[in-house]
Amino acid sequence: MIIRKLFKLNNAHIVRNCYSERCKYSLHAHTADLEVFFEAMQLDNAGMVMDFGVTKNVFKPFLKMHENACLFWKNDSSEYKDFIKSKTDNWIELTFSPSAEQLSAYFYVYFNSFLSRLKLANNEDPEIKLHKVRYHETRTGWAESNNVDLISIMIDQKRILMINEMSPVVKQKLEKINEELGFNLLGESEIKVEAPTLQVREIK
Repeated sequence: MIIRKLFKLNNAHIVRNCYSERCKYSLHAHTADLEVFFEAMQLDNAGMVMDFGVTKNVFKPFLKMHENACLFWKNDSSEYKDFIKSKTDNWIELTFSPSAEQLSAYFYVYFNSFLSRLKLANNEDPEIKLHKVRYHETRTGWAESNNVDLISIMIDQKRILMINEMSPVVKQKLEKINEELGFNLLGESEIKVEAPTLQVREIK
């Protein structure tokens, strides 16, 4: 069975080396829809693949870091990067050019990491998987990534999909998020989810 959670995200970028004159030369913004799909062969005590509340509490905070941020490629010109850093406090420098394709894979990488660290406590399928991530850059255009794509992008094409540097404001935002969550979002420690109180007998 597969479940899907929809998130919204606002950010700005330039995508270098593409055909579109507007996209490769002009800083522009998008209100993106991010669809995250989870897959499991068995349901938990509530009859769910995974409680949507878990996705909201664990996965959504990562998106908050990117809200209204300017995303740019570390290999862009120093002139452009310095200009962005001088004009906004809300920026994230990425190791890749922020195309919809690479952003979908980027969010897949981080969300898959969060899922691997999750310690669920409601009899969820121990083999629950991140099925895919779909990044709608516009109403009519989206890119989708799954585990097979990551092997191609990250191994065959030797692309690293991660954060290279964050502005002090984004770092402060991350520190606040970590404090509220009770764990380091970008760390490696377990993410424990407290077991719910059972109203009826546990399903065996």
